[in-house]
Amino acid sequence: MTMISVAVDGEVVAAADTDGLALLSVRLFGSVTEPHAAMLSFDGTVAAGGAGGYRTWLEALRLRAGQAVTVRFGADGTAATPVRTQAGLHPGQPPDIRTDVKPTPQQTAAMRSQPRVRAGFSFVITTSTGTECEVRSGPEDENFQCLVLWTLDALPDVARIRASVSNRERIVRREHGTPAFEGRLALGDSVTIRCGD
Repeated sequence: MTMISVAVDGEVVAAADTDGLALLSVRLFGSVTEPHAAMLSFDGTVAAGGAGGYRTWLEALRLRAGQAVTVRFGADGTAATPVRTQAGLHPGQPPDIRTDVKPTPQQTAAMRSQPRVRAGFSFVITTSTGTECEVRSGPEDENFQCLVLWTLDALPDVARIRASVSNRERIVRREHGTPAFEGRLALGDSVTIRCGD
């Protein structure tokens, strides 16, 4: 059994066992068009042959500047928290089975028209092995994403860490963000991401 747990300011808010899963993803993301420092989500997919495909442990948690998210990879005695399926999250709605999610012209126009409500963003990534990286937005940067990703089919004893920055025009053009940090968690390792302003 390998657990991935997510804590905010030291309190576990979600945890999942990798057994029977194909993918687990912890995502911290933020934008200068939103007043909160970041949003936190935790979801995954079941392995081939599993029912219901998509699972969510944490749909969207707003974070303030100064709050810290710690993702721990490995069995540490943390109990798994309740999980919800797509049907449980959005009862009465048909499942979204699209694989190519392209924004509509209306969504693109709405994204471009959103005003900036803060000057920029920052965050600090610190791993339990001693690596530290501070990221501050540049003049062109409007959003960021920090991802901790575990997949069954690629290095199941490792979780990957990726952080990137981008802006609305690059998102509209479906371009990748600029890498800000890349790393790995071995069993027993953790990473802490502290939200800045």
